Amino acid sequence: MCRGRETTQPSAVLNVEKVKLSSRKIELERVLAEKEGGIDSLKELLRSTASSLSLPNVSAEDTQKAMVDIVEYFERRNQEEQRKQSKAIQDVESSQQKIEKLLEDKAILEKQTADADKALKAANDTLVELTAKHDALSKFLAAQQAS
Repeated sequence: MCRGRETTQPSAVLNVEKVKLSSRKIELERVLAEKEGGIDSLKELLRSTASSLSLPNVSAEDTQKAMVDIVEYFERRNQEEQRKQSKAIQDVESSQQKIEKLLEDKAILEKQTADADKALKAANDTLVELTAKHDALSKFLAAQQAS
């Protein structure tokens, strides 16, 4: 009897282990199926992304190449956008410098115009004064000649 118990007990332990392993196998198969589903979804996403970006020769089976091609595409676009932004910044800075120069020129011209206006007013005042003196002298000379 003792012997029967000894053989039964290891068999029961083996059955328990077998059930545990079988349960673990089922769980791992379920996880594997989920992972494979995720991989298939990722491959489809890579394929559709590559297709929507019009990337040539990208296969969903070669996921690493597809990812590299997609990343390179976006890196190129990013570099192009950075070049455009740099150019736009340079254009803005150049325009600001031109505006500053034009404002400086305007200030100089306004000062020169004010100075010219003052000189013109002084010349007009002198002309009026000289014309009055000329008229007075002409009258004086006319009176002198008449007498």
